[in-house]
Amino acid sequence: MYEFIKSLGFVGHIDGTDKPTSVPFWSWKRRDTQNWCKLNVYTNNLVESSHYVRLYKATIKGDWERAEEFMKQEPDNLAMRAAIRDNSETVLIVAVKSKQRNNFVKKLVNRMSPEDLAQGDRDKRTALHRAAAVGNIEAAKLLVEKNRYLPNAETVQK
Repeated sequence: MYEFIKSLGFVGHIDGTDKPTSVPFWSWKRRDTQNWCKLNVYTNNLVESSHYVRLYKATIKGDWERAEEFMKQEPDNLAMRAAIRDNSETVLIVAVKSKQRNNFVKKLVNRMSPEDLAQGDRDKRTALHRAAAVGNIEAAKLLVEKNRYLPNAETVQK
């Protein structure tokens, strides 16, 4: 990653050696903007290449029909337990972060096993942790109704 950041000219921004006053401001600003655009294109391409990007986008939109269509193509409900984000977030963890997606969450929870609800991300945070963190009480209740031991369960990472 260092070499990539270096190739874009951001090392000086990070370590403090690049001062805007050492180069005319307009030149520094222009270079910074161009490189930032390159960085955004690069990171978006990484996200787009993911197998689960369609599922992630459907989840963010709360589009149950598209998400269900994608999940049906995966064997053994794998997509419901798979890490769909780079920090190992599952579709459920992504979905509970917004109260507007609670209908999506309800349908998803109905299809999951109680044990699957204890699956955590890379930081061992479950969907219950995430729902509580954003104040999504309705989603938290749905999770605990499905698995009453969830508040005391050890996080499962698959």
